[in-house]
Amino acid sequence: MNSAEDVLVLGASDWVGTLVVGGAVAVGTGVGLLLLFASSFDRRAASLLGAFVLAGASTVLGQLIANLELAYRYRVVEFIPLLHSFALGPLAYLYVRARVAPEQSFSRKVWLHAALPAAHFLMQVWVWTSPDARRAWFYERVYGPFGSTVEDVLFAATLLAYIGASWMYLRRHAGVASIRVAPGLRVLIGFLGLALVSSTLFNVGLLLPGPRAAEWIGVAEVITYSALVIWLAGVVLLGWLGRAAVSAEIPRSRTERYGIGPDELARHTAEV
Repeated sequence: MNSAEDVLVLGASDWVGTLVVGGAVAVGTGVGLLLLFASSFDRRAASLLGAFVLAGASTVLGQLIANLELAYRYRVVEFIPLLHSFALGPLAYLYVRARVAPEQSFSRKVWLHAALPAAHFLMQVWVWTSPDARRAWFYERVYGPFGSTVEDVLFAATLLAYIGASWMYLRRHAGVASIRVAPGLRVLIGFLGLALVSSTLFNVGLLLPGPRAAEWIGVAEVITYSALVIWLAGVVLLGWLGRAAVSAEIPRSRTERYGIGPDELARHTAEV
């Protein structure tokens, strides 16, 4: 039984944010699972994009839990491993590479891109499964004083680096693989840019004075992230349906043969 102080009471702004996040998580999870398990002619690219959408939906849900301060009422959800923000940049960058050059395999060093997301995930699991005393120590001595700030700065720096790397990769391969460089890849980079700008603005906004500033900034934050996830999932779903509508039995290129021999072809060429 929870005491009266432990009962979670949601205000109107909290309800709006919760409903919007719920829709974003449902749509993002559905599209992500569709890409992960549906048949596709490019299994690697589809899996990376599906993991990217799932990471975004999970992060939005984790952000809502943090903004509602559920950890203060229900310790079981404190640092629950839902925040996968550090995986967004690497997954997007690897997806761009997989789409631009599907025939090119990744090197063994590709696993280095998973180092920071894995470390962040393991940190969340460690805190989540720790005893109450250890979790309280971590929050009061590490995460509260400087850990969250370091996390925000590191996220912004790494995401900016992956945005730049993705854009440069597209520019470098635009001439030799222009057919494969779809406009959707630039939309994906634009999505990352909007997420970075939004995250930076909201983190700066938390410094504003006022007792209700943090509350409204938190609501605006989750609604903005949810809108981005729904927009991205919609673009991805429409793109996937459009590509799936083209039958795999239809050849993508066709070679015409007219039965003209080499000598006759040379004579026609000379006449032209």
